[in-house]
Amino acid sequence: MKIGLQVYTVRDELIKDFEGTFKAIKEMGYDTIELPGLFDRQPAELKSLFDELGFSIPAIMFPFHDFLNKRSDIIKTCNMFGASFAICPGLDRKYQNQGGFKAVAEILDSAAQEIAGSNITVCYHNHSFEFDKFLDGTCGYDILMSNTSAICFEPDVYWIAYAGHDPIEMLNKLKGRMPLLHLKDMSTDESRSFCEVGYGQLPISPIIDLAKKAGTEFAFVEQDANWVNNDSITSVKKSLDFLST
Repeated sequence: MKIGLQVYTVRDELIKDFEGTFKAIKEMGYDTIELPGLFDRQPAELKSLFDELGFSIPAIMFPFHDFLNKRSDIIKTCNMFGASFAICPGLDRKYQNQGGFKAVAEILDSAAQEIAGSNITVCYHNHSFEFDKFLDGTCGYDILMSNTSAICFEPDVYWIAYAGHDPIEMLNKLKGRMPLLHLKDMSTDESRSFCEVGYGQLPISPIIDLAKKAGTEFAFVEQDANWVNNDSITSVKKSLDFLST
C-alpha cells in the first residue's frame, strides 16, 4: 500500500504559491497525490507541472453531477493524468435522504460500469452524514453499499469515527471494495477536531494493517484544518514522518 497526500489539505498554501507548494510536498517525500479537482487551471498546464516534479496521480475527485452527464470528460481527464480512480467526494444536501441515496447509487453504478472499459474505477468518499440514521434504522452508506455492485469506496476513517462508528469494523465490511483510503486522525480533546496522523485517538496502525491485508492500494493523508501553528505544510510533514516510522 502506497502513502500519498490529498492536496486539498494544503489548499491555503496553494493559493499563496501554487508551484512552490507542490515542490515542497514533493521534497518532503510525497511522490503520490490525490487531486480534489483541477484548481480551475488548464489540464495540460497541470500535467506539465506534475510530470516535471515526478508525481504519480492515481486518483482524482469529480463532482457528483459529472458522473451523471460528463462521463466522457471523466475518462479524458483520468487518462491525461494516468489516474485509475475517479472519486465522488460527497453529495449535495438534496440527495441526503433515502430516495436521494438510492438515485445516487443507481447513477454511480451506471457510471462505474460505463467507464470500467477505460480501466477507471469509480469510488465514493464519505463524510459523516452518510451514517445518519433514517426512521427504519438504515443509513445512506448502507444504501450505497447494498444497492451497488460496480463502485468501490474510499473510506475516510476520521468521518467514520466522527459519526460514532468503529473504523476497524467499517473497514472489515468494505473488504474487497476499498482500493483507496483516507488517513485522517481525530484530536483527543472534546473538540474531536482534525489532527496529524498518529497524534490523535484513532487506531492508525491497526487501520493500516487491515487496509494492507484487504488489498488497499493507496492511503492518502488528509487534514481539513487545525494545522500545527496554522501551517498545513508542517502538518502534512508531521503525518508523513509518523507514517514513515
